[in-house]
Amino acid sequence: VIILVPVFLLFTALCAIKRAFSERQRNEEKVRLWNSSLEKRVISRTEELGHSEKKYRNLFENNPMPMWVIDDATRAFLDVNEAAIRHYGYSRNEFLSMTAFDIRPESEHERLKSLDMAEVDGPYNAGIWKHQKKDGGIIEVEISAHELLFENRQARLILSNDITRRRIAEGKLEASNRELNRIFNAVSEGLFSMDTTTYQYIHVSSACEKIYGYPLSDFYANSNIWYEVVHPEDKPIIDDNRKNTDLGIPVTREFRIIHKDTSIRWLKASIIPTLNDAGQLIRIDGIVSDITEQKKAEGLLRESEANLKAILDNTDTGYLLLDTSLNVISFNRQVDQFATKHLLHPLTAGSSFITYFPEEKRKFRLEMVQKVLDGADISYESPYTNSDGSLTWYEITMFNVSDGDGKTIGIAMAVADISGRKQAETEIRSLNESLEKRVAERTSEL
Repeated sequence: VIILVPVFLLFTALCAIKRAFSERQRNEEKVRLWNSSLEKRVISRTEELGHSEKKYRNLFENNPMPMWVIDDATRAFLDVNEAAIRHYGYSRNEFLSMTAFDIRPESEHERLKSLDMAEVDGPYNAGIWKHQKKDGGIIEVEISAHELLFENRQARLILSNDITRRRIAEGKLEASNRELNRIFNAVSEGLFSMDTTTYQYIHVSSACEKIYGYPLSDFYANSNIWYEVVHPEDKPIIDDNRKNTDLGIPVTREFRIIHKDTSIRWLKASIIPTLNDAGQLIRIDGIVSDITEQKKAEGLLRESEANLKAILDNTDTGYLLLDTSLNVISFNRQVDQFATKHLLHPLTAGSSFITYFPEEKRKFRLEMVQKVLDGADISYESPYTNSDGSLTWYEITMFNVSDGDGKTIGIAMAVADISGRKQAETEIRSLNESLEKRVAERTSEL
């Protein structure tokens, strides 16, 4: 027994040592396998980083927009892409020997110095800057930036977007808008635009203030003011025309308003409606003018016409009265007969004088009546062909009609049949020619 106990203890110790050795082998195998797995993961991750770096390097190099990397502390260029080299004109080596100050005009240096890079992280828009190319040309660029670590240096990735053309175009557009606004507010006619979905004015020209007597602020504050001041007797005219504008049909109307100074004014308004694809009215644009003086002039013409009508209807001469827009105001029986016989259609009060002539003769007639409106008196003789082929000669005289202040209010025309006189002139010329021939023959005989 005494001998067996030590043997048992020795056996137990050997078993424990064997188990410990086996456990160590297993742990060492685990460590070896873990190290092997880690090495594979490191290799794989390194390859991924290499691919990623190559990918982003390609994006940087081949980006169509100028890009570069600058050092945060020194503002020195650390890298630059091909687009920047092409756009700015510097070589890669030149760029890498320069700082961000070197591509800016002197006027931008202080601004760049005051820019604290440490205060900005992540991607951001650095605003609009002026840059200078190698050839000295100044461009305006919009800068986008992002912080990054480049070769263990704190740096910024910069993207430069040249907006010079856009800024020039914007400047031209602003100048054009200023000019349009100047013209918009300079014309004597009132111009306006309204969004009918909100029933709010988009634009109202300053002429509306003079026409209506109310400040422009009142129009923007109360978009219905134009209707509120319409004379009660003329509001049905407006209401009837609204049906057409709702359908997208342009309308022109004349109506009276009560001016802020309580006077009655005549206005002429032309409205152009705009519909959306669904056929709904979304906007109206219009022009309005004060025609009070024109209405007074028309009244004077009508009064004069009434006084003269009885006399003129009993003369051999035809008379026609036009307003300054060349619309027929009145005419007597003789000129009506002339129009029926020789013009395109019979005369009608209120119709346009020019429409009575063929298209090819209208330009000449317009030039002629414009001279009369400018103050000239014109008289000419012209033959007109009758239905049987014979000719009737007329003397046509046009003269300017003005009011007591010398302001032109219309044109008067006189049309006289001078066929008898023309026939007499022809006969006299024939007699003279015959007499001259006889005298020549007699002289020859002598």
